Amino acid sequence: MKETESSSNGCLKIIKNQIIANGETYKVTSAFLVLLRALFEYIHLLEYFPTLRGSSASKIYELLRFYNSYALKLTLGKGACDSGQ
Repeated sequence: MKETESSSNGCLKIIKNQIIANGETYKVTSAFLVLLRALFEYIHLLEYFPTLRGSSASKIYELLRFYNSYALKLTLGKGACDSGQ
């Protein structure tokens, strides 16, 4: 991923491990940046294949639910300790 990227409307910038959106700065993990990049590319791909848009919404939803539950498990649960063994 590039060090600095901007969205087409200019309200989102990614600089190393920070996202600046509408003037607010958020620190994020590299895993989140990989997820964000994958989602961006997937949605961009759907512009070329409009017939896949209907099923894609549910797949994106599933991916976000999985990421959220796994991140929650690692940060608030004892998943980080279990995965380190």
